[in-house]
Amino acid sequence: MIVFKNVTKIFNGYLKAVDNLSFEIKSGEFVILIGKSGAGKTTVLRLINKEIDPTRGEIYYKNLKITYLSSGKRRELRRKIITVFQDFKLLNKKTVYENLSLPLEILGKSKREIEKEVLRVAEKFNLKEKLEQLAETLSGGEKQKVVLARGILYNPEVILADEPTGNLDPLNSLEIIETLKKLNNEGITIVLATHNREVVNQLKTRVITLENGRIIKDENPGSYTLI
Repeated sequence: MIVFKNVTKIFNGYLKAVDNLSFEIKSGEFVILIGKSGAGKTTVLRLINKEIDPTRGEIYYKNLKITYLSSGKRRELRRKIITVFQDFKLLNKKTVYENLSLPLEILGKSKREIEKEVLRVAEKFNLKEKLEQLAETLSGGEKQKVVLARGILYNPEVILADEPTGNLDPLNSLEIIETLKKLNNEGITIVLATHNREVVNQLKTRVITLENGRIIKDENPGSYTLI
């Protein structure tokens, strides 16, 4: 589904963030990226969703070469590949309902369609009682669930999760990971970048370990082995 062939990304002409990476992620996989800060985890995610382009190498999505894309094609791809961040990126002064309805408005859905879809995902993520609440008043775990619910409204094929539990306590972290597992069981491919040892060892899935922009280990199932 996602293929990197000898991909290198250099920033500012000298900083090599990823170095000659080659790997494949199959449809429906749950893959974890681990590595110390600066190892290249976030750069890999940014290359997948076409936030940035590689300096060298080729990237494919479902057998389509996406190494370089026009702005229109990038927007189209990001409806299939969504990204979840640890800092939520919600509209804090808007209600949960307004945050969830925004992507549907962008897609040109009618008011009735928007209401139906928002209620559907609100029930799916146990957010129905929070719809009229301002986003800024939610707990960290609730905010992350809103982010996931908003992304699901695009009917994505891939979720890129960049440290989604980084700002959460252990209980909320567990709930978010369980939510990602359920979405994966529904057929959505998950690529999770994390520093959380407990999360990695609990999931017992494929783990790609990065160091200085290179893959030093790729195991399925893998474990957290950083020192």
